[in-house]
Amino acid sequence: MTKKLSFVLSATILLVTFIAHAQDAAQVGEAEGQKLILSRTPVAYPPMAKQLRLEGKVQVEVTLDETGKVESAKVVTGNAVLGGAALAAVKSWKFAPYKVDNTPKRSVVHCSIDFHL
Repeated sequence: MTKKLSFVLSATILLVTFIAHAQDAAQVGEAEGQKLILSRTPVAYPPMAKQLRLEGKVQVEVTLDETGKVESAKVVTGNAVLGGAALAAVKSWKFAPYKVDNTPKRSVVHCSIDFHL
């Protein structure tokens, strides 16, 4: 097997494993996700956004492990300048684990953050 083919095969296996793992996560609606938040770090309004008078809603998708720890977060919608501040805050929030039949599950939680001056 050539090195190139071996690399492509390894990358494909890694991608399939990642996709399968991601599909294991329970999708949690925003209202249910709000109940999982134990503590929130305040969202810092970016100085540039204040100067430009940017306002709006940023929607963030947060992936939690079985213990409620934030594995990853990404902006789904919203202004990029505001999105960076939203991500920084959400990544430091503490969540309770999402449970299905009293068993903690890996989950994807949706959060909305409103920025108003």
